[in-house]
Amino acid sequence: MRSKIDQNKNHFFPLKTEIRAIKRHRFDMYLKRKEQLKKFINSQTQMIKEIEMKKEIDELRKRSVFKSNPIPNYRQFDIKPSEKELTVPITPFSYKRLNRLKNYNLN
Repeated sequence: MRSKIDQNKNHFFPLKTEIRAIKRHRFDMYLKRKEQLKKFINSQTQMIKEIEMKKEIDELRKRSVFKSNPIPNYRQFDIKPSEKELTVPITPFSYKRLNRLKNYNLN
């Protein structure tokens, strides 16, 4: 008869949990690679969009460069002095001031 120690050494078999752990690890690595690829593709498309936007902005700026227009030629005219007399400044009429003056004169 063999001893129990010899039987355990000769009859080693993998457990289902160990097989499942290995498969799960491989699946997690697959998902990680897939996610990295997705991030890479998104970053590349984002960079392409940014480059296109910069090109569009540059093109718009080139098209919208301000170009000055020449000064239009107007008909010449002479400035003549006015024939009217100058206005004489008069302070505006104020009832408050009039009442104040009346009160001042009464005292």
